[in-house]
Amino acid sequence: MTSPGQIFTLFLLSLTAVLSSACLSQPHPALKYFTLETKPETFPGADIPAPNRRTLLIGTVTTTENSDGQALIYRLGDNHYEPDFYNVFIAPPVRLLADTETQHLNRTSHRLRVVDSPGLTLADFGLETYIEALHGDYRPTPPLAVLNLRFTLNDLRPTQSRVVLDKTYPCLWPLKNVTPDGLVAALSLCLTDSLNRLVRELDEVAH
Repeated sequence: MTSPGQIFTLFLLSLTAVLSSACLSQPHPALKYFTLETKPETFPGADIPAPNRRTLLIGTVTTTENSDGQALIYRLGDNHYEPDFYNVFIAPPVRLLADTETQHLNRTSHRLRVVDSPGLTLADFGLETYIEALHGDYRPTPPLAVLNLRFTLNDLRPTQSRVVLDKTYPCLWPLKNVTPDGLVAALSLCLTDSLNRLVRELDEVAH
């Protein structure tokens, strides 16, 4: 004859088996990957490069925010940030930004020929980039994409070695769609705006 204690034990084992089976039957959320894309602005004469184009080396891109991960970051409180491990950049943001900068500036700069490694050519200028902020801020209504980039342009020519530009471009872009897709789209618009502003200033100082 089965005792009450044995009946309870069997009940717990059965319940555990049912719950485990239910958990296993639930599909795991699929990872979704994103990249940052820009739309270079068309500048007068950009399709006719200057005869004395200088070489610009895209240097190190650094960040303290999301530096070791690829997850999208949501700011939910003054000191509360949450990573979204199911919606991630396809590569670390520092690498994405370096690649995007190279392509964007090479397509739009009138005075600079952009490279991402020095090779056999000594670069005239070097561009360092620091990501001060890259996240979605969900405290206001509507939420905002936040992208703050600091650019430092160094004149690398031996007789003129100095910093010729050190500027931060802050960007807050309202989200049309409060989704991961909407956040990345807004971040891409921020990046487009920042790089279009940067190339105008680079062409002014790169002589």
